[in-house]
Amino acid sequence: MPVISTILNTNTELYNYLNDVNYGMSKPQFNHLSSIVNGLINIKGNKTISTIAQGILTAKDRSSIYKFLSSSKWDDSLLNTNRINYINYYVKNNVLIIP
Repeated sequence: MPVISTILNTNTELYNYLNDVNYGMSKPQFNHLSSIVNGLINIKGNKTISTIAQGILTAKDRSSIYKFLSSSKWDDSLLNTNRINYINYYVKNNVLIIP
């Protein structure tokens, strides 16, 4: 069965959010992360690295995503900490809680 690639439009809000929680990844690293997250959200069916790589126009080669995940130097715990801090900041400054 032939593999059909899906052209995914990067969601601007998602891209901006990822950029806000980014702690200093290089541009290629950030692009890989953005592509993977977009693929996880937008691709239907089984979500594997292969299906994400096949379904993303910018993923020229599946091995680039595998290499990013397996050997790229990035700190997932720092990214997660920034994500939590961003959510706390957003809730504190944008959500009105009425007692």
